[in-house]
Amino acid sequence: MPFCPECEYEYREGITTCPDCNVALVTSLSTVDEPTTAETNEELVSVYSTDSQIEANLVKDMLRASGIEVFEMPDGSFAGALSNAEVFVLKSDEPQAKKLIEESQDPKNTHFEY
Repeated sequence: MPFCPECEYEYREGITTCPDCNVALVTSLSTVDEPTTAETNEELVSVYSTDSQIEANLVKDMLRASGIEVFEMPDGSFAGALSNAEVFVLKSDEPQAKKLIEESQDPKNTHFEY
């Protein structure tokens, strides 16, 4: 059965794209995302933590739309259990990522370009 790598929903055979996340489905989900930075050997840093997977996905989408590579490493909780979702970026992208996140949470900002 195919799975969405973003929301982790399982779909029936024949479906190739998640209708909610608009991403290609994969044949299996790994239990832990292990981002590799072998190309740069660059450290990953946490720029956002929340107990809402939806909120984490919104932050990841915003950062990706700004050209920042994003990683999420689950804390090992059982699927469906409430757990923290942490968003990681490369150390070199940390200042820009934190600035974008801060601006997105500013109540004075009501319009964002993605």
